[in-house]
Amino acid sequence: GEIDICQTPAAIELGRIEEDPALDLISYKGGSLTYMAFNTQKDPAKDENLRKAVAHAIDIDSIIAVAAEGRGEKATSFWGWDEFGFYDCGGYTRDLDKAKEILETAGWAEGDDGIREKDGVRAELTMLYPASDSVRQALAEDSRNQLAELGIEVATEGVDWDTAYTRAESEPLVWGWGAHTPMELYNIYHTMSETGLAEYSPYANETVDKYMDEALKSSNLETSY
Repeated sequence: GEIDICQTPAAIELGRIEEDPALDLISYKGGSLTYMAFNTQKDPAKDENLRKAVAHAIDIDSIIAVAAEGRGEKATSFWGWDEFGFYDCGGYTRDLDKAKEILETAGWAEGDDGIREKDGVRAELTMLYPASDSVRQALAEDSRNQLAELGIEVATEGVDWDTAYTRAESEPLVWGWGAHTPMELYNIYHTMSETGLAEYSPYANETVDKYMDEALKSSNLETSY
């Protein structure tokens, strides 16, 4: 009886809210995405094959069921479903055999301790997540356990925003965002961006830069996305 509105109750509380006759739960599909970002300029994640293997090794459906009490939807793009410009890329389905094949073909061999290694680089990562977010904590921990089956060792650590922003060496990062304009995507993916996620999850691709620069100059909605 001491609260009128709670905008973002924890996922684990939603069932209790639904069952309480004194409370109303109003829900809708949001534009916010939870994602795992890599520093693509730093070992071991700068190896594209390792990133692909990670994508194939994680069971997103099981994580949604556990971490979000089933109240989520598997992303098929880095853009929210109801956001203008959304394109369904299909997403990934867990295939541990394929993930192992990708690593082995790329030269990532298991060491005596079970951790994969290539050219002296060990498949070890620190996965950061917002310390105040129980869902993303569970997501990080579930991903850690699943990647262990692949021979990738992950340490998880809860941090605040400022710490995440200055810890580019500690990737991947489990965070979230909502996109509403082309500029927001620019801040993540453009090589020369000095703001936004590009600071702590560096990505560089000349072709992507070219298209994004052209999109920002265009007033045609068909070509600006």
